[in-house]
Amino acid sequence: MNLRHYNKPLHSIWSYIILLSYLINFINGAVATSDYHPKVTITTEKQVATEIKYFDDSSNILVLRRSVLSISFDDGASYKVVEETKDDKIIHLELDKFNKLRAFAFTLSNNQYVTNDQGKTWQKFEIKHDKSEKLDLVSIPLITLNAKSPDLALFDYYDCPDKMFNAKCKRIYFYTQDGFKTNPKRLNIDSSVCKFSKSNLEFDNTQDQDSTIYCAKHTLNSFGHVVESNVAKSSDFFNKVDLINHHHSNNGKIIDIRIESNFLILVVQNDKFNENSRVSILVSKNGHHFHNTDLRLGTAYGLMTFLEASPSSFFVSVMEFKGISSSGTFYGSDSAGTRLTKLLGDINDGAIKKIDNIDGAWLANTGTIAESTDGSTNLIDLLIGGGSSKDVVSKYSFNDGQDWHPLVVNNDKDCKTSSGCSLHLLNPTERNGEGDYVTGPTPGILLAVGSKGRKLDREIENMRTWISRDGGASWDLAIEEPCLFSFGDQGNVIVAIPFYAGIDKLSISKFYFSLDQGKSFQEESIEHPIFPLTLTTTVDGTSRKFILSGLIDNTPEDHHDFDFSESMYAIDFTDAFEGKVCEDGDFEDVYARVTINEEPICVYGHKEKFNRRKQNAQCFVNKLFEDVKVYEDSCECTAADFECASGFEPAEDKSCQPLHRNIAHMCMMQKVKELNIPNKVLMDGNKCSMGKKKASEFITNQKLKCSDFLESHEGSDDGTDKGTTHDIVVEVNEFLGELQQYAYIEGDKDMSFENVIIRTADFQAYISNDGGFVFRKVPVDDKIIGFYEGYAAGHVILVTDSKVIYVSHDGGATFVKQIAPTTPIPRRKSISFNKIDPHQFIWYGSEQCTTDDCPVEAYITKDNGKSFDSLSEDVIICDFVGSIFDQSANPDKDLIYCSVLDRSQRRIKLVSSRNGFKDSEIKFDYIVGYAITGDFVVVATVNQEKKSLQAKVTVDGSVFADADFPADFHVESQQAYTILDSQSRAIFMHVTTNTEAGKEYGSILKSNSNGTSYVLSLSDVNRNRVGYVDYDRIEGLEGVIISNVVIGVDSKGNKELSTQITHNDGGEWAALVPPVTNSDGQKYGCTGQSLERCSLHLHGFTERDDYRDTFSSASATGLIIGVGSVGKSLDTYERSSTFMSNDGGITWKEIKRGVYMWEYGDRGTILVLVPAKNETDTLSYSLDEGTTWLDYKFADKPINVLDLATVPSDTSRKFLIFGYVTGAKTSTLTYAIDFSGIHRRQCQLDLDNPANDDYVYWSPSHPKLPDNCLFGHEAKYLRRAVGHNDCFIGSAPLSEGFKVIRNCSCTRRDYECDYNYYRDTDNTCKLVKGLSPTDRENEYCKKENAFEYFEPTGYRKIPLSTCNGGQEFDSWHAKACPGKEKEFNQHYGKEVKGYKLFLLVFIPIFVFVFATGFVYDRGIRRNGGFKRLGQIRLDLEDDDFNPIEDNQVDVVVNRIVRGGIFAMAATFATFKAIQKIDRIILDKLTSAIFRRTPGRRNYVQVPDLDDEDELFGDFRDDYEEEINEGTANLDQEFTDGSENDDLNNVTTEETETDVDSRLFGIDDHSDEESHPELL
Repeated sequence: MNLRHYNKPLHSIWSYIILLSYLINFINGAVATSDYHPKVTITTEKQVATEIKYFDDSSNILVLRRSVLSISFDDGASYKVVEETKDDKIIHLELDKFNKLRAFAFTLSNNQYVTNDQGKTWQKFEIKHDKSEKLDLVSIPLITLNAKSPDLALFDYYDCPDKMFNAKCKRIYFYTQDGFKTNPKRLNIDSSVCKFSKSNLEFDNTQDQDSTIYCAKHTLNSFGHVVESNVAKSSDFFNKVDLINHHHSNNGKIIDIRIESNFLILVVQNDKFNENSRVSILVSKNGHHFHNTDLRLGTAYGLMTFLEASPSSFFVSVMEFKGISSSGTFYGSDSAGTRLTKLLGDINDGAIKKIDNIDGAWLANTGTIAESTDGSTNLIDLLIGGGSSKDVVSKYSFNDGQDWHPLVVNNDKDCKTSSGCSLHLLNPTERNGEGDYVTGPTPGILLAVGSKGRKLDREIENMRTWISRDGGASWDLAIEEPCLFSFGDQGNVIVAIPFYAGIDKLSISKFYFSLDQGKSFQEESIEHPIFPLTLTTTVDGTSRKFILSGLIDNTPEDHHDFDFSESMYAIDFTDAFEGKVCEDGDFEDVYARVTINEEPICVYGHKEKFNRRKQNAQCFVNKLFEDVKVYEDSCECTAADFECASGFEPAEDKSCQPLHRNIAHMCMMQKVKELNIPNKVLMDGNKCSMGKKKASEFITNQKLKCSDFLESHEGSDDGTDKGTTHDIVVEVNEFLGELQQYAYIEGDKDMSFENVIIRTADFQAYISNDGGFVFRKVPVDDKIIGFYEGYAAGHVILVTDSKVIYVSHDGGATFVKQIAPTTPIPRRKSISFNKIDPHQFIWYGSEQCTTDDCPVEAYITKDNGKSFDSLSEDVIICDFVGSIFDQSANPDKDLIYCSVLDRSQRRIKLVSSRNGFKDSEIKFDYIVGYAITGDFVVVATVNQEKKSLQAKVTVDGSVFADADFPADFHVESQQAYTILDSQSRAIFMHVTTNTEAGKEYGSILKSNSNGTSYVLSLSDVNRNRVGYVDYDRIEGLEGVIISNVVIGVDSKGNKELSTQITHNDGGEWAALVPPVTNSDGQKYGCTGQSLERCSLHLHGFTERDDYRDTFSSASATGLIIGVGSVGKSLDTYERSSTFMSNDGGITWKEIKRGVYMWEYGDRGTILVLVPAKNETDTLSYSLDEGTTWLDYKFADKPINVLDLATVPSDTSRKFLIFGYVTGAKTSTLTYAIDFSGIHRRQCQLDLDNPANDDYVYWSPSHPKLPDNCLFGHEAKYLRRAVGHNDCFIGSAPLSEGFKVIRNCSCTRRDYECDYNYYRDTDNTCKLVKGLSPTDRENEYCKKENAFEYFEPTGYRKIPLSTCNGGQEFDSWHAKACPGKEKEFNQHYGKEVKGYKLFLLVFIPIFVFVFATGFVYDRGIRRNGGFKRLGQIRLDLEDDDFNPIEDNQVDVVVNRIVRGGIFAMAATFATFKAIQKIDRIILDKLTSAIFRRTPGRRNYVQVPDLDDEDELFGDFRDDYEEEINEGTANLDQEFTDGSENDDLNNVTTEETETDVDSRLFGIDDHSDEESHPELL
């Protein structure tokens, strides 16, 4: 929920630039010092005013100080406290812009105040959400006024249950029908925004009453999701409601309703689950029919500002990127409001302003980052550049932005626009009586602060005050210093006061005034020097009285305190010119817009003129509280009065060309083959006169064939519009230098931008905040050699070839320059980040390093690089390991590990510290390295005695446990570990078993849940020379992994690879089932053969140029894309094709012949392919999960593609293609591809009514299991339904729909082989060669403090499994270690002594004796004794035993007696039957069932299984009995394996290579430079 108040537009930079300059000026200690004299009255207050409001058309002024409201009735000469409000804390004042007599004073309680006589009297009204509720508001209440009826108003506030402004807050509306004479009533609707139809005077919909209100009405489901968003309309305060349907009602969420001139505007959040998503604008001119504005902007509403509209157009300013400094674009609509046209770009910090009272006139500042600076930051950089140096240029327009021109400096021969010199403005606004910033009340007369030249000067002392008399086209110097200013008597009186007089002056002791419209200014002293805050007059600027307020330093000798008072000067010019009132001869007619030749300019078919006092006239207009009147003359119609009709858009030559998308829509809606439509229409609201001209001179009817605009895939049988290639937007950028590095910088919920940073070979970096559409060069002169991304959102650091670094926390929008302690070392890692504290990082470098073998020094900073402290020397790598452990275990957050090179002994040590290495501890003396995976740290130590590697694991940084490998594993020290992942709560580790160059491979081992006990998962797994492994965990699915194994060597000595997949987290592996036919419909040569000879194989991790390119995406559940081939083994990359699976790897299809790069967009609803090896200008995309593919030409000429990318989450609908043109590799091209417009709606998610939305549930499964149970449960994921291709997913919370519908009974597939057991060919788990179960006793009991060991079954449950009951293969039995029986019994509570002995022995005996005696007495003795029981016959259904039963106790006792008789009889009969069984027959039966042969080991075999069962190891329900039988005979011993070779010495060269943190002890370091640089 965006809690920004939408009913108030954001102020531009000009709205606060002056106040900010005062503040900065003051803090820096840089606060400045005719014959007619105005009357000046001074009042002094101890408290500084927070608000000053001047009632329009009056002399009354409201002042708010420290929550106390005061009023002046004499233009500020004197003040008194408002008695009616003094008992409440007033927090805000607001004047009624439609009723000049009314104002409001707001509090944070139930009591609010209104005056209807300009402050003379005040009435209290109360707001009560609940009669018993006492309000304690957390935000300022808001008032919505009615332009037609002063008695109607809406009052609202945010109700926040947590008393904090957050997403839980709910907006509550009240209304009044009597101007708050009575307490307002609750509006009968829950809405986030409501507006009166009569919110302004221009929107005059005759169908609406004065009381008509439009509200956004959201229909929510039980999850709080917006299911539908409509416009609700009512004229009786929602006792009766009309819902206005629009095509976005089911897609998106209405977040604002605006009345701009005669446009009713709905702002719709396209992704209703993401408040920072792009928006759509719906426009209506009658309040009933809404049309979609062709916005084509990928921006959030928080970056969009609506500017002052005209009857023929509304205007918006859109920020291009966010940060302290921002740049924007100015857009204007056509007269129907359905099309926005870009009018001006690079607007600096929203600095664009419509000139008051003149149609079509605008002033704007454009700004670009300065190409070269000295690195210093001054006041102007802070004000207009957000700390960055900018080149700011000012422009004006007289035709609503269609054309822009430089500001002319009059009478200055050294500054001509022809030579590039013009005026550039810092601020062209004044503050009116309502506190708003305006350009002035008199049409044509403007004042501004600025400088002349090619751009705005960066030094504020070089600023001057300038004046214009022609609406801003040309300017004259007015005052030789920058000033605040205000206009009176319709511009005939101007007052100005300097706000900067140099850093050596504390305050200002003078002001200027002009009585000739700024032609000359006279200086006037003030009694007490002040630091000026406010200079204002009446709202309409017709008064001759002004209010000047400023600060007085009460202790000028102390420059560090904040002891201030406020002085308020009332300045009165009433007696100037002896009060003479102007006569008719003192006025002249002036046109608002003129050319250089003084010719009036027509806008919207009319000319504007007004009656203005002559500049030298010695009189006052003296029409107090009467606004300036503007007169209009119509013009003869020209082409400028016409605009493109619906279905057309402006071309570069300003002609109108068909708009493909709209024409196609018209054809579909009208169901015709040809359209005959006009290409232009007269602008709505245009006042031009046709005279003798005809409309045909400007308008042409065009015949358009629908077949030229409709594509074969456009639309559908159900009438839905599924988008076309014409809805795709492309933007190309070119950079000098080859691409060296790029990354998407993750943003948080407040930074929704798709930040991209790239680095080129010419040591430059470029930033984009919109997914690559607009890039800007990072404005630094240093050579950038790399950048690093932190854990925190938006955190990125640029590293230069010197000690200078640049730190950003807003995605690269702004950077702060810092100095590192040393220079970085080329091709070595420079920074390690803290996962939980973004202000901390570790810096690596060396002084005067000229080789790669420099000793590396590590330093730590805790303040974003402002200061550094030394950590250690000769380090290889350091990490904040305390930040990666599970915080619930309370680890030491300051714990740091460093691997340190001991050159004297040629070894690597693991050293830790908890206080920044003021003290340190050596954890291990000999290591190869360590790796971090999930919450684990795994250290590869060297066992000097056994000459082998030993892995150690810790989950808290303090206690290390041995990583126990299977007994037949003996790892040589020259071999390596690669830590793969630990996503499934178990560590997957690759252990190299063959190091022969070019033929490297190893085994994947999997740990238990604490990372200490490992079993073999897959053998002969491929790795490359630098240690990367063909291992890909499929994101978004539990336990699915794809890996490549080495099955041989071909004739050229290359490894032959075969792809394997597991669906149960490494428990079982199988080949990929190939598709039957290729993408051309032809069968593969091996089709029909076994999987051993015909399966699908994919090129894996080790062959990727960019390791970020993965098979899958966590957001596209079940989708997998890869490049590979079908056959016995993997073919070469060049001879491969592109394949896809949409069910998690169970079935596959070939989607393209040849090798392609791929990316997932919008969680898999958009798939994009681009050729990986050949030049191309075309991409392929699919909107239906790969069923059909369409081609799109994205480039004018073929390029070589370097990479295809999108945001790492794959949720965006924007993609980036990096490439270069053959022969021009020194330049890099980027193509930003935006598919956002191709979907017309967001997929409907309604978890309450899943049958009626756009999603279906999908369950992953094992290919050979009859049900969907995986890892002991059946899970269901939400995916977009097949055929619903016309919608996008966006940020829909699909995870809320994820559910585990049941936990399953345990089966064999919920178990994997236990430690020291391996999976045999029949999928049973057998003890490794050379071991017996007795080894488990020795192994466990020899550990320190051990008192127990377990007899294994050979199986252990997979950590991911949640199964219950069923087959329990892992039922371990604890036994006491020899000599540890006492500790064992104490642990399990088995030691019996004292009172335990009494409780466990004597009490049960007593209970037994008592119960036996009671049963004998009541059930046996009185029914005839044991003799009578012996006569009972068991073969009769009704025997003659009829015991005495006097009550319920007798009934129970007799049933016990009867049950005992039958139990004894059954036991006796069974024993007699067993005696009759021949022992030989029993032996034969046992042998037949279990296929055992005397003299051979009795392994369990599965009887009568078909091929599928043998392959995947299906077992019968009674197989657990076979396991138990088999494990009872696992005591046979085997011969031990051979010993391994000795350990090679650890060399310095082995430790200094900067490779991926997953790798240990890489045996071949010569390839590093041939691999992509990983920074």
